[in-house]
Parts: sequence; C-alpha cells; structure tokens
Amino acid sequence: MRDAGCCDGPVSCTWRRLYPIGMDLLQLNLTMVYTANQIASWFLASLDTNAGDTISPLKLQKLIYYAQAWHLVHFDKTLFKDKIEAWSHGPVVPAIYERFDNECRESISFEKRYDKRHKYPKMPIELDDFLEEIHVKYGEHSAWYRNPW
Repeated sequence: MRDAGCCDGPVSCTWRRLYPIGMDLLQLNLTMVYTANQIASWFLASLDTNAGDTISPLKLQKLIYYAQAWHLVHFDKTLFKDKIEAWSHGPVVPAIYERFDNECRESISFEKRYDKRHKYPKMPIELDDFLEEIHVKYGEHSAWYRNPW
C-alpha cells in the first residue's frame, strides 16, 4: 500500500521522503554534470550478470533517457550534457549509439560493457540511489515498454 501523498513516477516514496523535489542540489552533492557514457556505464555495471541479466543498446538508450528526464523533474538540472534525439524507435543519445552501433540488437557484449575508456566516476550516494530507482522501475521492462514514439 502506498503512503498518503505519494505521487506517481518511477522514484519510490522512500526516495522522495529522503530527497524531496526541489531539495538543494548542493545539499545532495548533485551539482556535477556527467556524460551520457558515464551514466550508461553505471547502468551496465549494475547488471547482475550472474543472474543472467543482459541489456540491449535500445533498452540502455531508454534507461538513460528516463534518468535524464526524472533528474530534470526532481532537480531542475540535466544529469548529463549530451543531447537526446527523437529517432523512430525512441530516444537516442548519438554518443551512446556510436559506442554500441556494432553490437547485437539483443545484448551488449561483455567487452563493450566494461570498456575502460568509458568508466563511470565515483558518484555521490544520492545519485547512486537515484539511478538504482530508475533501474528498478524501468530495467525489468523490455525496450518497447511505454514507447511514446
């Protein structure tokens, strides 16, 4: 059962209580702007490969898109500086497309997931929590979930 006053969206009621919309970014230490490749690397590193988790390039694009959108909603600031384009199958960050354009449509290879050129930096725990909430909410769905295109 939901808590009273909890609004809809991917970020849990618990997260909202800890980090309410409009909370000072300096308070949360979320003032750094990342690259889309750093955010993509975070999502790739969070896969539970022992459980057989995989991710397609299209699904990764959508997770990055949702992270950017919800970061804007909660903090009125972009999470990463790369532009997002509307393509026929959904949102695309060109830098991510270029990174994975030779990959299988079904799953990104282990070698590409752990590319040393695209490590993600140590992030504040609040950002880890935020990205984890996005991953939990949208990561279980296929790349075609809620496709507005």
